[in-house]
Amino acid sequence: TTTLVIPIPRYGASYQDVIVDGVNGTLILQDMDNHAPQYLLLWAKDGVVYALTGQGNSSAALTIAESLK
Repeated sequence: TTTLVIPIPRYGASYQDVIVDGVNGTLILQDMDNHAPQYLLLWAKDGVVYALTGQGNSSAALTIAESLK
């Protein structure tokens, strides 16, 4: 097995474990002053690491990730 180190900003960020396409993933949320919230969704499946980032509502990240084929 291998380990993927995920740096999480010290201030203004949080993370949670989520399920993406049947595997464990990490959703990192960052709420920035005077800017829209940002998210980063990371997961690995079948030896490939995926990342999805964007601004706004983080629930959109899970919807988009589940729609990928």
